[in-house]
Amino acid sequence: MKTLLLAVLALASFFVLASPVQSQTITCEPASSPLIEVINFTDKAIDLPPSEARSALVLCRDRRLISWSVQTLPVAGSSGNLPPFPFAATLQVGLVSPDSFSQLLNAMLAAKIGVLGSCDTRISETERISLQVTWFGRGTRRNTFDIGLLGSGVSCSDSAHSLFLAILSLAFDPGSSTIILE
Repeated sequence: MKTLLLAVLALASFFVLASPVQSQTITCEPASSPLIEVINFTDKAIDLPPSEARSALVLCRDRRLISWSVQTLPVAGSSGNLPPFPFAATLQVGLVSPDSFSQLLNAMLAAKIGVLGSCDTRISETERISLQVTWFGRGTRRNTFDIGLLGSGVSCSDSAHSLFLAILSLAFDPGSSTIILE
């Protein structure tokens, strides 16, 4: 799956950066630095056809959000050595709303994100959401943890659950920089 995701990102970057008129580096630097990186591993939902969704985002300290996702559907009779097709990929760059950003910062502070460990939480009985979150502090400080439906037996605190919800509910305006590949 990582090979497919990297191929899609390379292809998306080609389309974003192909024209000098539209050329834009997709990064937080140099005007800002990353605040959090979130990788979403969503299993198939109950009573839905088997599929796989992978998404990731990088939220910069200046509220800029870089988001990408890949959705695959297995094809009957396909080889286990080949990536499943068809697939769709989306790459978006935009800004998180000031209110949503403030809510996330407050949730990060309350959850003590710099020392938060992995824990189990969920938003409903049918959701299968697991996030890997990396927080980037000052200098080389960072913390990586998993949160969501993990099956670890370690329940999240209320503040960690609030952080989980704040990440999932980031209000994001991708503007005109959305690319969809199918």
